[in-house]
Amino acid sequence: MLPLPDFLIVQSKIERKNEWGLIFGGTITIRITYDSLMKSIEQGTILQELLHQMVHIYCYIYEIKDTTRQGRYHNENFRKVAKDYGLIVQPDLKFGAIVTGCQEQVRELQQSQLPEFESDVQKVKKLIQDSDGQAHAYICPACKRKVTGDKDTKVICGYCYMEMIAFREREA
Repeated sequence: MLPLPDFLIVQSKIERKNEWGLIFGGTITIRITYDSLMKSIEQGTILQELLHQMVHIYCYIYEIKDTTRQGRYHNENFRKVAKDYGLIVQPDLKFGAIVTGCQEQVRELQQSQLPEFESDVQKVKKLIQDSDGQAHAYICPACKRKVTGDKDTKVICGYCYMEMIAFREREA
């Protein structure tokens, strides 16, 4: 079983093709830019993007080298693990391997086992669209995990299931 990652949604000042990434440290954080998240929601590729990051987390935990030496391109190891997790990955001469979609069984699983997924995605989309553009910090009183979100947002810690409280960064 993979650990539950934290999610960090940030504004992008630099236009990049791939705006999803991972931060490995005390916890594993999936970093997503607002624009990339909205694009993934609009194109219906958010589950594909989440699975893509899960493959990198799996490879990290099991010490499987999944990129080239420079970490820029997916290698054959990534392609094999991604296929096992239901992604469609095509070899690419320029980028090593690229994720082009989800296998049919993943789409079937999404429709049958995750009916609330689309509803949750639409809630996230609305929250982002309604955002005041300011990041406000919240902390879990139990485990001390921190997240950012919109002002006056009710945030529940995904680890402790406790309501997080607003705080100022300098006080932490």
